[in-house]
Amino acid sequence: MGDYARTIRECTLDSLHPTLAASLCAHVQKYELGDGETAVLICCDSLPYTFKGTI
Repeated sequence: MGDYARTIRECTLDSLHPTLAASLCAHVQKYELGDGETAVLICCDSLPYTFKGTI
């Protein structure tokens, strides 16, 4: 079994996967947190990957 690592990047709502962006906007609307487009100030995208060998 390989080891796992993760990269995290800061991004905008527009650069997220469309499904994830829609989920964030739906959550904002559900809990009446304001407008989905302006309520989200910062996003982080996390990408896991596996690699062979040790760290």
